[in-house]
Order: sequence, then C-alpha cells, then structure tokens
Amino acid sequence: MNRILFAIALCCLLYSCGGGSGKNGSSSSNETSKIESDLQKERISGNVTSVRQRVYWSLEKFGRIEKGKLQNMSRQDFLKTYDKDGFLTEETHYDATDNIVSRQTWAYTNSHLPKKTVSYKGNNELTDSTVYSYNDRGKLVKMEKFNAEGKSVTRNEYTYYEDTGLLMDEDIYQNDKLNLKYVHIYQGGKLIEKQRYWGGGSLAGKEYFRYAGNYTTEVRAEKYQNKDASFVSHTEYANFTEFGDYELKIGYDESGNERTKIEYMYDQYGNLTEYTPFAMHSKEFVATESYDEYVEDDSEAEGEDDGNKAIEVTEVDTPQVGTIEYWTPEIGDAYTYEYDDHKNWTTKITYKVDQSKEERTRQFFYERIITYR
Repeated sequence: MNRILFAIALCCLLYSCGGGSGKNGSSSSNETSKIESDLQKERISGNVTSVRQRVYWSLEKFGRIEKGKLQNMSRQDFLKTYDKDGFLTEETHYDATDNIVSRQTWAYTNSHLPKKTVSYKGNNELTDSTVYSYNDRGKLVKMEKFNAEGKSVTRNEYTYYEDTGLLMDEDIYQNDKLNLKYVHIYQGGKLIEKQRYWGGGSLAGKEYFRYAGNYTTEVRAEKYQNKDASFVSHTEYANFTEFGDYELKIGYDESGNERTKIEYMYDQYGNLTEYTPFAMHSKEFVATESYDEYVEDDSEAEGEDDGNKAIEVTEVDTPQVGTIEYWTPEIGDAYTYEYDDHKNWTTKITYKVDQSKEERTRQFFYERIITYR
C-alpha cells in the first residue's frame, strides 16, 4: 500500500491533469481521460457508491477473532461516497458516539478535475475551502485556500515546460507573500531533481531522484545554509511489486551509512500484510592476536664462534580493535484480511509483532461496509 513519494505523486497528478507532451498538446478531454479515479487509487473494485469504515478493539472468543469496543479513531472512522465514475464526492468522519467530527465535499469539472473542496468542523461549521483553476490544456495552474470568512490564506501557483507539459515551478504564497518556490528538473520525462527556494530567492535544499524502470529507487536530499550544502537524508527503495509498491526501504545517516531498514510484505491483491522495521547497531570488540617475535642476540657467547649467534623467540600478544555492524528487528505490524466477491477487503485485523520475542499481539478490528450500485 506504499506510494513512493508525495513529491512524485504530486508531479504525476499535475502531469495527468494535462498529460501528453509536445508544444501544442491535445484537447482537455483527451488529456484528462488519464485521470485515475479515487476508487482506483484506493484499490477498490466494482461500481461502488459508498464505503463505511469503523475500528473496534480486537477480541478472541472461542478461537475466533471478533470486534470488541468501538474505538474513538475519527481519522479511521469514516463514510466515503463516490459518483458513478468512482470519484469521491463527500467524506465524513465520526467519533465513537457517532457524532460527526468533520466533513469534506468535492466538486469537479466535466473532465473530473477537482474544482472545489469545502471542509467543515462537525457537520455544517465551515472551516475552509479550496478552489482549483486550470489552463486550456486542463493543467492545474492555481490552488487557493480560503478561511471561513472567505479570505485567502494560502495559494499555490504552477507553471509548466512548454515543450513537454511537465511541471516546472510551484510557487507557494501565504497571505499574498511568496513563501516557498519549487523548481523541477527532468530527464527522459522523469523528475531527477527538485530544488527548494525561500521566498527571498535563496536556495534552501535539493532532492535528487533515481529510477529503475518506472519506479523511484532512490531519493537523496541536501539542505543549504549560507550557500553550503549539507547532507540531510538518503533513502533507497527496492523490490517493487506488480502494484508499484516497494518491499524494501533503507535509510542512511549523514555519513552515508545504513541505519534504518523496513521490509514490507503484501498479499495477492496488493494489500500490506507485514511491516517490519530494523535498526542498525554497531558493537566494538577487542581481539588478541599472537605472533612469534625472533630476536638475534648480538652478544658473543663464551666458547662460541662468531658464526653461531643465539636466537631468542618471544610470543607477543597484540590487541586488535574492530567494529561489528548488525540489524535487529524492532516492533512491527501485521495485517490479515477477509474479502468480498469483488476482491475488496471487508475486515482487517491488525497485530503488533515483536520478532525478538516472537510475540504477535492482536490490536484492532477494522470493518468496512461497501455498498455497490
């Protein structure tokens, strides 16, 4: 269930909202036909009208896992509704007493590009809204957020390379003042460098992207202070599945040494079944190495010829200092699923897994009620 990086996903979204290459491009209807629906993004198949999800404590009775007490997890307790094309139109979140915590609605253009989102506290208390604007090629050029009083709070503006149609600059404003600017550089249609600038124009950082096939395999980030670059992070991704998820993620420290590792496992439908983090440890050791030292005695022994020198053999112990590096698994997660006839999961049981103690402790019981047309 891992998507590679938010930066890459955003670029892909902006690209899909116009698609194509070449200076002239194509019509908006052709370009936006490549847009992935929300159901596709969530890997939900079938003609779905709504998904209701709730989270309970997991209980075991008579050898079976059952749902226990309803948990107060509003981010995971939701009702999502979709239009006939699979695009999200409304999302409502609840607390454990069925009170509405928040609600958000979406409106789209005829080409299913987001046009406006409205967010509420509770059911009807307006908190903010976001309006999206596009050029004649269907590319997002402005995304502006307004508070409850209708005042502009933040504004993102986008420009594109004329020849390829790929995202070039993203300018982020707060209260009409430029706060950040991102510049994107591509090679062969793929993002290879992302530069971040402060509103005043000074370079704040860079990210470098490397690929294998269609997937991001490495991201290296640098931070700039007074024009001096310092290493921030380096992350590698490997072993991609048919769904585009990675099975291995390795993080490096400022010296370029491996320090963190996460392994992922998935089922046949691409749902995550195991998440196992590891930490790199180092341990110093001292070993003793022995060898024989031969010393020739130059003093002349009484009654011996000059050609017969005495040889003294001494065993010498020398300490050898070294370092051993090794991985240890940390507390991870595991998931089991039950599916309906459309291959969508309807129940998910979560576990905490401590491999060092070989312990597997059940936690939560997720229930999804999926309604089809």
